[in-house]
Amino acid sequence: MTIDEPRLYMKFAVYTTYCGEVERITWKSVPIDQTIPHYFISNNKHVFSVTDSFNWKSIYLDAPVHSDATYSAQQAKVAKAKPHIFPELQQYDYLLYVDDKLTFDLNRIEDTIETMEAMNSPIGMRIHRSSPKVEEKFNVLFDLIECMYQWRYRREWERTIQYINEQVNLGYKLETKRYFATGLILRNMRHPDIININDMWYDHILKCGPQCQISFHFVAQRFKNIKILPKNMASW
Repeated sequence: MTIDEPRLYMKFAVYTTYCGEVERITWKSVPIDQTIPHYFISNNKHVFSVTDSFNWKSIYLDAPVHSDATYSAQQAKVAKAKPHIFPELQQYDYLLYVDDKLTFDLNRIEDTIETMEAMNSPIGMRIHRSSPKVEEKFNVLFDLIECMYQWRYRREWERTIQYINEQVNLGYKLETKRYFATGLILRNMRHPDIININDMWYDHILKCGPQCQISFHFVAQRFKNIKILPKNMASW
């Protein structure tokens, strides 16, 4: 897909991130639109020998490489939650984060950005595939149970439960009509709220653990103008 330059007047880029050993990388090496900058952020420089050949520009995250998958997942949240701290990304008006396991489609990005501009939205995400219809509610505890099947989350279950309890005690809800999936994130980097959202989310991730959908559930309750992205913008 080639973006029509007269329509998309702002500067736009895509980025993803992976931390850890090369043997565990889950990145999908699909062809990209050469007219759009794509960045790959990693703490492992050996990863770049793979991603550079597919025209992803490298950004090095200065952090030690660990064999521990949970620790590596936590490290990757720095780039996922706080792209504004990377000088290479600060020139862009809009950034699209994609999970390194996702196949993504930019065909609807122009219309989506225009909608975000119209609704003055700082950030957009897709609705989680398990989230119910509008008239029903999704309980964050469903996601907690589901993620216990993965060891990197299960080993942090005490921290995650403590975090959820703290948020409920502060008056935030377990249930929502819009439970967001955090594998695809479109940010308006010029919006006055975006740095606050990014920093707040990362602070919550540190308290909750690497299952960042759970922490974003509580962050999202503090902001009402989050854009729902089209479901077909990405797939596993």
